Amino acid sequence: MARAAGQLRFVILQRPRSEATSEYSMNLIDAIKGQITPDVIGQLAGLVGASEDKTRSATHAVIPALLQGLAGVASRPGGGDKLAEAMGGLDLNMLGNLAGLLGGNKASSVLDQGTGLLSSLFGANTLASLISTLASFLGLDSATTKKLVGYLAPILMGLVAKNVMGGGTGSPNVNAIANLFTQQRDNILGAMPRGLSLSDIPNFLAANMGGAGRAAESVARSVASTAAAEGPSLGRLIPWLLLPLAALALWWWWSSRPVDSTSIPNQTSTPTRPLPPEIGMEGVVGKLSGQMTTWFKDLETTLGSVTDDASATAAVTKLKEMGTALEAVKTDIGNLPTDGRNALNLLIKNSLAALKATVDKLMDNPAIKAILDPVVSPMFKTLESLAV
Repeated sequence: MARAAGQLRFVILQRPRSEATSEYSMNLIDAIKGQITPDVIGQLAGLVGASEDKTRSATHAVIPALLQGLAGVASRPGGGDKLAEAMGGLDLNMLGNLAGLLGGNKASSVLDQGTGLLSSLFGANTLASLISTLASFLGLDSATTKKLVGYLAPILMGLVAKNVMGGGTGSPNVNAIANLFTQQRDNILGAMPRGLSLSDIPNFLAANMGGAGRAAESVARSVASTAAAEGPSLGRLIPWLLLPLAALALWWWWSSRPVDSTSIPNQTSTPTRPLPPEIGMEGVVGKLSGQMTTWFKDLETTLGSVTDDASATAAVTKLKEMGTALEAVKTDIGNLPTDGRNALNLLIKNSLAALKATVDKLMDNPAIKAILDPVVSPMFKTLESLAV
């Protein structure tokens, strides 16, 4: 792909490649905003039919939102290749005169290209959800928001590609894209306007861009709705069951720390910490947290039904089934990375503490203990091993 020498004005604050360093200090958000000049804002305002002030504030919200979505694409299996291919198909020469491009007869082709790229990368339903979320937050109608996002998409992707490639040609390196989004995570999240949340858009965010938050929010909503349905019985467990949400947030923060890299442009080595697939947090830890929350609720209900020998005997079958289910979950928890296990360990530890009084009271009755202990003791040994 041909490159127009001297036309691009990119703010790339990086050390010379001959100087060994693990710090990549360029702020991607600032670099992109530096290209969205007042003239560009003026052209965009005319194209989408909004005031320049409204277009400027909307653009500053769309930029980090789209970058989060692109990071989500890069984090999924095969997504990095798809994103690199899409970026490689862009004409980076257009970046030398964005205002002229948007003010000329090619503006409509930019819109068509942007809408097509985002539909391909995100999927039609996810893109529609993104447009709806942005429109609601920005106070714009969906048609205007869709146009703005469409115009900005190829410009944004081209600027990302240019920064990743460092002036090279062809398609950007997949590993370099992954590293860039990982290293720019704090800058991207920091540029998000307060009150704008993308966590409810399905299949949009990478785990380290907030996908973990969806898992935690899902567990919180599940606990709250269950408590409302079940009444005061489960209420005693709520303070304990909400504590693991802090652990999920801690895991998200820990696993999403930026990695060090000596160089982004033309990088060929595998990143030391690639963006994890979204399924890693939301599909596994969130699911297991929900399963354990339900499991402890059922355990409290079953033990709470025991008042004498007869009810203890009636509860044994249910408790055996729960023991079998617990062993299966134990295997799944054991397959998690350390940070994931820690999140589940905290849930189990605090839920055990909440049940201790109930269990101790039952075991004070010799007749009930003789019936329940052969089933309950092995279960609690398993739980205690998971709570370490």
